[in-house]
Amino acid sequence: MKTFKILFAALIIAGFATTVHAQQDTEVTASAVVLQELTVLVPQNVDFGNVSQNVTATLNPSDGVTTNAGTGAEFGQLTIAGAANTEIFISHPATVNLEHEGSGADLVYTPEMNFNTALGSGGNPITAAGSEHTLDGDGNGWVYIGGSLVVPETADTGEYTGAFDVTIVYN
Repeated sequence: MKTFKILFAALIIAGFATTVHAQQDTEVTASAVVLQELTVLVPQNVDFGNVSQNVTATLNPSDGVTTNAGTGAEFGQLTIAGAANTEIFISHPATVNLEHEGSGADLVYTPEMNFNTALGSGGNPITAAGSEHTLDGDGNGWVYIGGSLVVPETADTGEYTGAFDVTIVYN
């Protein structure tokens, strides 16, 4: 009986024993691709020209058509230079308030933008939330900026201005 107890105890201890393994080393590699810095120039800002009260002026960057915009209206333009054939992400605000030079209510401007790899209107729309686009084989791209400007009947006369950020980053 004593032999049975010793044998039984030895089996229990053997059952709970764990195997000890030697330390395992694994090599991990870190890498990065460094791209040239993105440069963005603003050769032209958005200008609706002289507009009347009680209209909505539009500058359509898809086809270059203007509606209710004044003489001298200009589409905005951004020139982008970066690494060839790389994806970029572009976003902009959904609306921008244009403030009157004195006092009074702001005018609401809704930007519309298109990305193109050639000079001229057209190209692919850029949503306010952002969208991906690819620079051309030389690393160039252009953004054409238009949009709509609501001018209420009660708008004060005079100049209205507002600035906004367009975010452009490698994707």
